[in-house]
Amino acid sequence: LLYQFFYCLLILLSLIVGVGAIFTLHRWTVGDVKELVEKNQQATTQRLGDVKELVEKNQQATTQRLDRLEYEIKEMQTQTTDRLDKINARLDLLFAKKTE
Repeated sequence: LLYQFFYCLLILLSLIVGVGAIFTLHRWTVGDVKELVEKNQQATTQRLGDVKELVEKNQQATTQRLDRLEYEIKEMQTQTTDRLDKINARLDLLFAKKTE
């Protein structure tokens, strides 16, 4: 009977130690997961900041390109208008000579 008592006591002690170990591992795992989540959030926040910065730089570069294209188009329009004016002036001279 004493042997069975010690055997039951040993089993009960083993269960207590096992449950304690499981809770300890669970607590460590939860702590590790929280740490990983925090690191992931920090990295994500940094990436979002980097993406915002790239988007802003891209918008600035696009705006500069559009401004440059607008200027070049106006220059081309001016040059084309000047050429057309010269052609019209020459045509006017030709018609004036023909009518004389």
